[in-house]
Amino acid sequence: MTLTDFEVEVLPTPRYVWPSGPSGGWVVFERPYTSGGHPGSTELRLTRLDARGGVQARGWFTTGWRRYLESARLETVAGIPDPVVVVRTAEDGGGEPERQWYAKVDDRYDLVRLEQEDGAAVGNGYWLNHGRCGPPPPHQSADDWEADLTSTDRARVLRALVWLGGHHLLPLQPGQQQRNDMEDARDAELARAVRARTGVVARLRELAASGEAWEREGARLALSPKDVRWF
Repeated sequence: MTLTDFEVEVLPTPRYVWPSGPSGGWVVFERPYTSGGHPGSTELRLTRLDARGGVQARGWFTTGWRRYLESARLETVAGIPDPVVVVRTAEDGGGEPERQWYAKVDDRYDLVRLEQEDGAAVGNGYWLNHGRCGPPPPHQSADDWEADLTSTDRARVLRALVWLGGHHLLPLQPGQQQRNDMEDARDAELARAVRARTGVVARLRELAASGEAWEREGARLALSPKDVRWF
């Protein structure tokens, strides 16, 4: 069967199929359609299959506003059992490249690190929905987020650090309306409430002082967040 130009643009197209670790199975990396020009984004889909082809995890998200896919690869990260997907992006027409790291957490793929080309960690832009890299964070309570941060599961810890250290929406000014392209004000307030918890502050300070390199950087971002006010 020959696909039409429209189908090539719109249908999910496997770009990479990687064998995944000693347990067998594959990670399928798809780019469902092109960004449609600049400014925009690249939409991606990740699927983790077991050795029999059963779906273990999925992720469907964009690379973030004005960030476009350049390449992707699998990489082993200490403390995370399943190989991590590393997505390299760059702005159309120039700009510093960036790396986005996605790990399997339960049946999802979530962002566990966002870094510049030089390897320095940077905050994710949660305050603007289409500016955010990766999927929306899972709907969890403050207790759940704190439990993730103190977990022995490194992927959960890193996911929590990315969320806590991201740029969330500051409270709206009197008369301002919640816009559809903004982060939900309740989600932003939840992030600030979790950051303020006594146990969370203590854990962030512990990680910032003596954690692994990624944990140290993520904790420092979370301890000095740079939230954004929408004017």
